Amino acid sequence: VKLLRVLQERSIERVGGNEPIPIDVRVVAATNRPLEKMVKDGTFREDLYYRLAAFTLKIPPLRHRTTDIPAIADHLLARINADFAKAEPGYQDKRLSVGTKRFLCQQAWPGNVRQLHNVLLQAAVMIDGPTIEPRDIEAGLSDAAGRDHLSSADLP
Repeated sequence: VKLLRVLQERSIERVGGNEPIPIDVRVVAATNRPLEKMVKDGTFREDLYYRLAAFTLKIPPLRHRTTDIPAIADHLLARINADFAKAEPGYQDKRLSVGTKRFLCQQAWPGNVRQLHNVLLQAAVMIDGPTIEPRDIEAGLSDAAGRDHLSSADLP
């Protein structure tokens, strides 16, 4: 209710204050829930849905965009490398082997890009050399409790 009021009135009040403070904001929200169905079922406020859904973008899960995975992984790893290079003197940039990119494309990624990022981050921290291999990724995947994933031994 409070978020809806702020979005409609475009103002807020400080705690303990009486003066409305005008605001100019844009809300960017993401969900993996079927909001349209939830509105229909009465489990999500219809008025809030239509206030937030001025522009919607539906992006399929990563498992349905396997051709995007190598480019996304390269981008995420470049960011991880840049962050570590700033924070850790002597950090050696990591790269993905061709086999690792193929291995990444064969995974289900139930956690989508966030899971891919975390697995790459773990691999970058844990390996000694500059090249991330499928076994390094597999270690991060096995940490996702109860998740099925392909083993690097399953690669052709």
